[in-house]
Amino acid sequence: MEIETFEIEDASSEASQMANDATALELIEQLGLEGQKKLSDKDTLTRVAYQEMTAEEFFVYKALFTQVSDAKNYSAGIIPVRVLQVLAHAMQSQMFLKLEIWYPATARVDDPVLAGFIGPNSYTGQWYKLARWGKALLPFDKLMTEALEVRRIYRKDKLTKLMEEIKMGLTINETTKQFSTLREDPYVGGVS
Repeated sequence: MEIETFEIEDASSEASQMANDATALELIEQLGLEGQKKLSDKDTLTRVAYQEMTAEEFFVYKALFTQVSDAKNYSAGIIPVRVLQVLAHAMQSQMFLKLEIWYPATARVDDPVLAGFIGPNSYTGQWYKLARWGKALLPFDKLMTEALEVRRIYRKDKLTKLMEEIKMGLTINETTKQFSTLREDPYVGGVS
């Protein structure tokens, strides 16, 4: 089993991490580092210890891992101990509004992702990648290729269905027009 975690800093203990966070927050404030302020949670005096998901990563993970489970209710597979440790840290930090495990509906790619969401509500905020695990973790470029293929197939199927609906609608419209024309034709027994 391969495991990948996305901690920004590896703290040796929670006490030293809290001291480092307090020091870092003080320096961030003194230096007026607005970008770093956004990455901090002033209520808990901690900094987010995990990597923010890029838009590209979000696209890939959502395209491939269509099943979503609250981390507390995940039962699609065994969570490795290291990932449980990451999850425990994330829960203890109380900085995430949601902690979810994203996993595939089919076994085309079988590396679940532990994701955390920080924001004022479900609509505005940011997703963070906390961990990923599986038999063999595919490199991100391979995941991107898979995600693009999945989206291509999805869009092709959707366009095919839409084209069939359009053709059917045209057939119905043409039949309706022909029927209306027949009804108005006095020689066919329509209105005179």
